[in-house]
Amino acid sequence: MNTLLLRDKIKLGLPFENLKYNAIAQFFGVNGHWYKRYDLKGHNGIDHLAPKGVPVLAVCDGVCAGIKTTKEGYGIYVRQFSDVIKYSGDKLDIIYGHLEKVALNDGQSIKKGQVIGYADNTGYSFGNHLHLGVRIIDSTGKVRDYDNGFMGYFDHYPLLENPISWMTYRQWKKISGTTVPEWEVLPVGKKYNIEGIKRLPWTSYIWLGIKLKRQITEQEHNALAYGRWDFNAVFNRRVGEWFRYYTKDEYNKRIKNNLGL
Repeated sequence: MNTLLLRDKIKLGLPFENLKYNAIAQFFGVNGHWYKRYDLKGHNGIDHLAPKGVPVLAVCDGVCAGIKTTKEGYGIYVRQFSDVIKYSGDKLDIIYGHLEKVALNDGQSIKKGQVIGYADNTGYSFGNHLHLGVRIIDSTGKVRDYDNGFMGYFDHYPLLENPISWMTYRQWKKISGTTVPEWEVLPVGKKYNIEGIKRLPWTSYIWLGIKLKRQITEQEHNALAYGRWDFNAVFNRRVGEWFRYYTKDEYNKRIKNNLGL
């Protein structure tokens, strides 16, 4: 399944309010030798590191389609069905695994951002984290692409509304061998919430051209014009790649309040 083709139909939020708890411990499809015992090609979801007891949030609207407890596998987990796929009769089938406890009832309607439960280490797990798995079921209840080697689950990372962080996205690119075009160039109005075109003073373009001996890229321009980053941050990577996703004020606020990146 080409997940990129679903990006205009599906948008998923992040399962934790604090960005630092969305750090990825295990990407989709990796560690095939671990999951061979389950007749899987590799990991059939995405694992987010999170301390015990941190609230887990619904990544989209839907309904609770089951609450289960197993000693192996996902431990205490919630299954969610969602009709968020636009222009289609298909539904998303989402698993939130390894929970400490659940904060809703079977059959209950779920709103995006609502607390599903609380992170833990139940089931077959080596540390506190959330296992998030996503697959598609058709109108008859049949799982699409069930024989794909992952029981129909697919890499939903490109469907996230944002790439969590540039470092996470770079890791995902290396593992998946693909890219999300929208994340390659800073989209004005989405990252910095500023509409329209903003230009630097014309003298700045002359100075930058002399300094760099080349034209600045769109990402660099947006970081300077919209993000208010300085020359060293953008061109000498003084703060890594974070300027692509935050204004300087937002970045400093997150650092000050220990919100993570």
